[in-house]
Amino acid sequence: MEYSWRETTPVRDTELTAGTWSADRRHRVKHFEKEFAEACTPVLLALPGYAVGTDTLILDGTHRAAAAFLAKADMRLLLFILRGPTRHEILPDLAHYEAS
Repeated sequence: MEYSWRETTPVRDTELTAGTWSADRRHRVKHFEKEFAEACTPVLLALPGYAVGTDTLILDGTHRAAAAFLAKADMRLLLFILRGPTRHEILPDLAHYEAS
């Protein structure tokens, strides 16, 4: 997905259980959630992120991270967090953050 598509808007952790996602997004998360709930070993996720003030914006893997959380899976996260300017000219995904 491209960052400018409507479905790529940031997902806050409070939205995980609020039921406000589109049907397509819920379906994708449910697919991973089922897989992670049935896993016999810990779920291993390597996720890139960007530090924005006191928040961290996950740049890729949000569906998998949300699904692992919702599945209450035993998980191991390896986070690669970049710190830099909070301007969409530097990182286009920040256009969504600046608007929120």
